[in-house]
Amino acid sequence: MSRHIWAICSKADTLWVKWVHTNILKGRCLWRIQVPAEASWTIRKLFKLRDIVQTWITARVGNGESVFLWLYNWHPLGPLFTKFGEAVVQNRGISLLAKVSFIIHQGVWKWPRVRSPTIQNIIEHTPTTFLPSVDSLDSFVWNLNGSGVFTTKSAWNALRLVRPGVMWAKIVWFSHNVPRWAFIEWLAFWGRLSTKDRLRSWDLLGDTTCCFCDAQNESHEHLFFACPFSHQVWSHLLEMNNIDRGVLAFTDEIAWACNHKAGPSLAHLVFRLSLAASVYWIWRERNFRIFQHQRKDARGLSSQIEEEVRACFVSFQGVKKTVVNSRIVQKWRVPARIFALCS
Repeated sequence: MSRHIWAICSKADTLWVKWVHTNILKGRCLWRIQVPAEASWTIRKLFKLRDIVQTWITARVGNGESVFLWLYNWHPLGPLFTKFGEAVVQNRGISLLAKVSFIIHQGVWKWPRVRSPTIQNIIEHTPTTFLPSVDSLDSFVWNLNGSGVFTTKSAWNALRLVRPGVMWAKIVWFSHNVPRWAFIEWLAFWGRLSTKDRLRSWDLLGDTTCCFCDAQNESHEHLFFACPFSHQVWSHLLEMNNIDRGVLAFTDEIAWACNHKAGPSLAHLVFRLSLAASVYWIWRERNFRIFQHQRKDARGLSSQIEEEVRACFVSFQGVKKTVVNSRIVQKWRVPARIFALCS
C-alpha cells in the first residue's frame, strides 16, 4: 500500500496511477480528499494509510505546478496547513488547493503582500538558498532511505513494531526446515498451541487429560516431552543424533538446542530438523487421536519422524565429506550422493 501511495504522489507512469488521478483525485490533493463513498477496498486502505505515509514523502519544487502549496511537505517548516491550520488560507487570497507555482515569479518566491504574521513566519523560515528549480519538473523524495527512492524494505521497517529477537530464532527459522514444521514449532516455542489446558482456561473444554497417557493434564511441557509417549519418541530421535543424554523439559530442550545446535554444520542441521519434525508430528498425532480416532504407537511414530527427516536429509547437496559427516550419513542411512557435489 505504501508503494501505491508513493506511485500516486510521484505520478508514476502507469495506467492505474493515471486512472486514480483522473477518476478519484480529479485534481484534488491526496492528503486532503475524503474517501469516496463508492471507493474500492484498495482505495479505502490507501486512504487509511496516507496520514502515516505523508510524513515520509517530501516534494522537491521545480516549476511548482504539481505541488500543493499548503498541503504538501515541500517547505522547511513541513506541510504549511498542518503547521498553521485554517488560518493560513483565510484572507490570504490563495486557495487551499493552490500550487506552489502561484508564489513563484522569475525563479524566486513571491508571497502576497498581506499583513499576516503567518506569512511573515513562513518567509522568515525560508532560507535564502532554498529556491525553486523552475527549469525542471517537480519531483518527490522518499525520506526513509538515502537514495530518495521508495523501497518496500524501508516502508516495512517504518511500519512494523520492532521487538527484541528470541534466542531460539535460528532453531526454528533456517533454510532446510519444512515450513509447516517450522510454523507448529514456532507456536509450540511460544506456548501458543491450543493444548487442552489452554482451552480449559478459556472455558472451552472440561477434560484436560492427555490423549497419549490418559494420566496427566495436557500442556506444552507435558506434550513435549514429559509424557511417556512423546518421551519415547524424542529419546529415539536423540539416539539417532548421537546425543547421549536423557530427555529434558521442553524449555530446557530449547535452551540446550540454542547453546549447542544453532550452527551451520550437518550435525546441527539434522538435529534442528529432528526437533521440528518431532514437535510437528507429535502434535499431528495428538490431533489425529482426538478428531479422527486414529492412532500410532510411539515406535511407529518414531519411525515415521525418522523417515521424514531422512527425506529432507536426502535433498542436501554439497555436504563436506568428513569423518563426522560420514558417520551421520551412515547412521541415518542416507545415500552418499549428498557428497557428490563437493570439490
